[in-house]
Amino acid sequence: MLIRSVKAFVMATALVAASAAPAFAQGSEGIGNVAVGLSFLGDEGGVGVQAAVSNRLRSLANDKMLSWIVDGSFHHNGESLLDVSWNSLFLQGGVQVSGPLSDKAQWFAHGMIGIWRVSGDVGAFGDLCDALAVDCGTSDTSIVFTPGAGISYALNDKASAYAQLDLPISDGNTTRFTIGVKFSR
Repeated sequence: MLIRSVKAFVMATALVAASAAPAFAQGSEGIGNVAVGLSFLGDEGGVGVQAAVSNRLRSLANDKMLSWIVDGSFHHNGESLLDVSWNSLFLQGGVQVSGPLSDKAQWFAHGMIGIWRVSGDVGAFGDLCDALAVDCGTSDTSIVFTPGAGISYALNDKASAYAQLDLPISDGNTTRFTIGVKFSR
């Protein structure tokens, strides 16, 4: 049952992301944001990349905006001496609220839900594991809820630098800090 739910969520996320592409390409004012950044996952989770697509749902009072957001990130960490490595993959979607701090700065806060896949490999011990007929690799997929917030600063009318801190909550909780660039249409 969990596998079906995960597959359904991934398909829904892919459909939302695919529907954002034409809106972004049209260049309508205020529609479509694409963000890419360098991401750091806490608890020895490693360094990776993060990408997000968002689109305005509606304007709120006091120049605030409500948007939907689809977010994905991949992180890798490893120990070269022992040839051990692990990967984390996040695929999430949710809502985001944003508002102005100044003429160039903006705050944002979001809540997302999705999947978190963690996998590990024990390269140096692979032969020993095979000889003992033991599966030494590990992987786990779980549902994750991620509240987060950040600040963006306009570099020009189409690009902003941003920094955000997320708190993924699941079977194993951690932090995710990302710095990057957001492009707007």
